[in-house]
Amino acid sequence: MQDLANKYRQARKGNTELVVVEGAHAIKHALRFGAEFIHIARLEVSEALDVLEEFGTPEEVSYVSKHSEVVSECLWSELAPNPPDTGIIALAKRPSTAKDFTGETVVFIENPHSLFNVGAIIRTAVAAGVTSFAMSGRHNIWHADCVSTARGLNFALEYVNVITNKELEQLAKAGGYTMCTLEVGGDNITSADLPQKKVLVFGTERDGISQELSDMATKHLALPMREGVSSLNLASSVAATLYSL
Repeated sequence: MQDLANKYRQARKGNTELVVVEGAHAIKHALRFGAEFIHIARLEVSEALDVLEEFGTPEEVSYVSKHSEVVSECLWSELAPNPPDTGIIALAKRPSTAKDFTGETVVFIENPHSLFNVGAIIRTAVAAGVTSFAMSGRHNIWHADCVSTARGLNFALEYVNVITNKELEQLAKAGGYTMCTLEVGGDNITSADLPQKKVLVFGTERDGISQELSDMATKHLALPMREGVSSLNLASSVAATLYSL
């Protein structure tokens, strides 16, 4: 019991080769996009299977029903200190990190501060058809907070961990991508002529894009906003950008 609880504790922080996936919707998405689960725990009185029957497929319901372990309240409190309301939680193997960008549009976030913002961005990016995601900074997209906010859609992306801005520039050039920043003073995105293959570069929540990244970019874009409004939340900015395209 303690060994299992410790695996969940370590994976929750995003610093192991395992990923904590919390809640029926996140497990459904992770399963749908190829996650390999090593353990699924649920309470005896749980909404998980009902939720999966309503929003999932018969195959997903069958998989979770067959492979999940009904655990005691005591063990559940160890595995899920902030329990999802659907009463189910799981451990999955972390996918390998991608080495190159794929698809037409890549979303890159420079040194984000909030894992919840990152999770919201991932959820929107996948919905909008993005297949490659990259970011720099100290955060890990496999932290439980990010996976939970993204509803498990982390598994639907190829993730590239970028250490430096120069590395981002090299990856873009190698793949034939044009770097496009979203920043104050850029061209109106709704009328800009954009290349087919592009890396959309977003800055931090507080400070925006660094000067170094701005200098590296070929195109500088901006979302049109009402006069007097200076900025959007980072996740909102990514969502508005992707759907305006």
